[in-house]
Amino acid sequence: MSGQQLPSAEEQIPSVEEIFQSLEGHPPEEQMPALAAIMQAMLGQMSEMEKRQEEYYQRVDDLYKEIYDPLKKGYQEKVRGQGLESLKGKYGSLFDPILEPLKGFGIEDPYSTLYDMLEQMKKDGTYNEADEGKYIGDQHADAMKHITAVRGTPPAEEVAETPAPEAEVEAEIKKEEKPAEKKPEEKPKSLAQKKRSMRDGY
Repeated sequence: MSGQQLPSAEEQIPSVEEIFQSLEGHPPEEQMPALAAIMQAMLGQMSEMEKRQEEYYQRVDDLYKEIYDPLKKGYQEKVRGQGLESLKGKYGSLFDPILEPLKGFGIEDPYSTLYDMLEQMKKDGTYNEADEGKYIGDQHADAMKHITAVRGTPPAEEVAETPAPEAEVEAEIKKEEKPAEKKPEEKPKSLAQKKRSMRDGY
């Protein structure tokens, strides 16, 4: 019944003295079954109390999960988001140019991969903040090896013979700006030169 106070453990379970008082005047053959029955009742009450205690702990555990777990998850997501932004700010110049090639290796977000790697190192006790740049640099170098292995490297002579687009444009501009060479002006021929030319077939 709601509002009714439950009896205490002392009220539910009789004392040893009360048990023996209830058995006074009875022959031994009657005392043993009665004592066994009383002990069985006591064990039943204790079992019921343990069951209620387990239900109470389960309710507390469920309430803990309902309130604490979402708060913990939200906090972890916030910390992770800040960590990813920090990595992008520090190492974006290394990984932003190779975001697309990395997708070919199944890496959709290299910063998330790097964050998880650093967090695992912290758990293992192998992380050193002073060496973080080296860790990231090694990962970038490894990624570039894989990308180069897939793309291939053009021969050195091909690279040397192919001018960069900027060089081609500059060469064309200089060519257009260069003034045309003037031919030397021819002096008018003298009368003797004209006669000689007519005699030689002009």
